[in-house]
Amino acid sequence: MDFYTILNGIRQTLRMAAVKTTETDGDAEVEVITPVIRLAGTEAENGVATFTLKTVTGPGVVPVGCRSVAFANSGTADAVLAGGMIPAGVSIPVAAPVGATLASVPYDATGTTLMIAEVR
Repeated sequence: MDFYTILNGIRQTLRMAAVKTTETDGDAEVEVITPVIRLAGTEAENGVATFTLKTVTGPGVVPVGCRSVAFANSGTADAVLAGGMIPAGVSIPVAAPVGATLASVPYDATGTTLMIAEVR
């Protein structure tokens, strides 16, 4: 599963844009594209949210405070999410109600691979 598949799960609560800048690396100029994510339909729509994308292969917890999170099992075995199973190839988006945040979400990707996209 790729980056855009995971973002599809949380796209309904976000507006995305990108800022393109040019940086110099030695003699070469490098174009850098930085994603900017804003919550749609909230008072914070003009505020910038923090986006994190990570890949995990073991147990962990998404900490309290996410506005939305999406899990995608890109491995070949089931993963555990908050006590339930996520079969291989399945993605699950979770979004807090407007103005709220999510509680912590435990997961276990032992034997498989989970891609996790968090928006704070």
